[in-house]
Amino acid sequence: MKKQIICILLICVTLLTGCLKKTTFDDYFHKTMKEMHKEEKDYAYSLIHNEFKVAHEEDAIAIFTENKDQEETLYIAYYEKQNGNWEWRQTRGTRWQSPIKWESMNKPPYIYFGAIDDNSISEMYAGDTLATMINIEGDKRCWYALSNVKDVEVRAIKKDGTKEIVEQYVVKEDIIPVTHEKNLLLELAYEGIMDGIDIAVGDSTDMIIEKWGIADESEYFMGGLYFKYDDKKTIFFTGAEIDKGEIIHDKVKCIGVFEENKEVFNVRLGMDFKQIISVLGIPTHENTPKQNEVSELLEGAWTIIYDTGEYEIVFASNQENGPVDVAYLWGKK
Repeated sequence: MKKQIICILLICVTLLTGCLKKTTFDDYFHKTMKEMHKEEKDYAYSLIHNEFKVAHEEDAIAIFTENKDQEETLYIAYYEKQNGNWEWRQTRGTRWQSPIKWESMNKPPYIYFGAIDDNSISEMYAGDTLATMINIEGDKRCWYALSNVKDVEVRAIKKDGTKEIVEQYVVKEDIIPVTHEKNLLLELAYEGIMDGIDIAVGDSTDMIIEKWGIADESEYFMGGLYFKYDDKKTIFFTGAEIDKGEIIHDKVKCIGVFEENKEVFNVRLGMDFKQIISVLGIPTHENTPKQNEVSELLEGAWTIIYDTGEYEIVFASNQENGPVDVAYLWGKK
């Protein structure tokens, strides 16, 4: 009888051990990627490189490509284990021939990352740290380096021994600034139209009253009146004023939407920055609360910004990685 009990206990322990088996990094990575993009068509990804124990014993990085709409984007992601399970912490991405030559993460570990196709470069440094080079295809390579210090100098070492400081942004007069004019997902924004809103940036404020009625809230902000409609979860920032109790109409300068789960430009409020970028592509700017200190509207927020010519789309969150709780469309003029 005792032998039978011992056998049963051993079987139970074996089964329990199998049930408690931790998810491997590869399992976690591929499951996460498939869940994020399960409804997307013409999408593919490829894991190029991963490394463990990067900054401490319980972390990892992954370098991977995403192909969407015939465009390839290269990403580096940083992960940490929490209670034995992998968690996705930070991500940066780049494209070949992009004017953005390298990216860096906003919080420790400060990972610097870039893509190069110049075979005259033999080494890359971020501060005093020699970067790890990853061969991808032909002359295409990517590099990454960890730094304990934020905002370090990035340098390239050529095969002939010459050293060159690599600026993060390279803008030349003969290069057209990167915009998303040709991105069909942002076509409405290029016309100053917020997805799902029948009033555009540049329209007169009398159209707001005519179509939407009296606003639930209206005060002076950023040099003019705003009109907030709680039921539609929408706010219009304008150049209008009040004189002797009457509205002196002017143009709409910015439109904001803050409805939970509202779909705008083929993404949804409530998605995190990584998910939005996976749909719309790499943004023109990624700003921190420090960079947004000068903005009355965006102070204290993390933002990603898409330039669409005369207008910009801004997705904002009070957390570094999202979720996004508001989207703005404004004119640059």
